[in-house]
Amino acid sequence: MENKIDENFNRALKEVLEIEGGFVNDVDDPGKATNWGITESVAREFGYNGDMKNFSKEDAIKIYYDKYWKEPGFFRIRNSKIASELFEFGVNSGTSTAVKVLQRAYNTLNQNDIIDEDGMLGPVTASKVNNYKFYKSLYKCMNILQGMFYIALAEGDKDLINNIKHHKITKGTRMKKFFRGWISKRISL
Repeated sequence: MENKIDENFNRALKEVLEIEGGFVNDVDDPGKATNWGITESVAREFGYNGDMKNFSKEDAIKIYYDKYWKEPGFFRIRNSKIASELFEFGVNSGTSTAVKVLQRAYNTLNQNDIIDEDGMLGPVTASKVNNYKFYKSLYKCMNILQGMFYIALAEGDKDLINNIKHHKITKGTRMKKFFRGWISKRISL
């Protein structure tokens, strides 16, 4: 199992480093000074005291593993695409938000088998996700919700941001039974 964990982390890390590499200090970014996708505040939390321009890739990888992979429990997810998506979104928007999106996606796809949308990837969420046979639909739904979150950020839509971050579980409507078909056949990713 350890090799699979390392394999999934390495895949997720590679994808994130392709997006997050290099020093950035954009005045409009709430993360402020960032290097390799790690904000200065997170680097300081892990004991880094130097200039963020000199923050190393190796230090970033350790933080990615500890804070954004191991601590939230993303290693528990066997499907590498879903694990990578959790990791990438967790790095960008917070691990709790990423898990809530996973939990909401799962709940949206299921009529009666509902999990708490608590933002924690515990044994129940991990087991349900690992045993879910429609993982491609789950992955798509996660991406749709992630896209909605980014649209809300870009437009400053605080209601939609709150809806995604603090969604209350609903039973859904009779139309819920069609959802997996809609995203399988009508949404391309």
